[in-house]
Amino acid sequence: MALPIDKLERLTEMDSENPTLRFALGRAYLEAGRFAEAAGALERAVALNPLYTAAYWPLGKALEGAGRVAEALATYERGIGVGETTRDVIPTQKMRARLRRLKKQQTGSDDGGVSGS
Repeated sequence: MALPIDKLERLTEMDSENPTLRFALGRAYLEAGRFAEAAGALERAVALNPLYTAAYWPLGKALEGAGRVAEALATYERGIGVGETTRDVIPTQKMRARLRRLKKQQTGSDDGGVSGS
């Protein structure tokens, strides 16, 4: 079971340089629909550990939710590159699939928006 946002915020305040806590906080914000806050927490996780492959996919989702689609596209592309380096298959596959859907949406096909995986 995930920790509540307020507890994650307190933990992050105590250990602000911990990418895993930033990731957990970002995911909690994302699940709560707090996209801008999710993006901020996840951007920090990636800044603290640029090889944190698992953080790029939810970061892209948060950026999409915040209306920052161009940044989401760039994040997925960057995350795919990191995933290829780290050989972290599952998040890399998720990012490839989401990147394809977003590019398809930009060419006029709609697949349901942010809710896709």
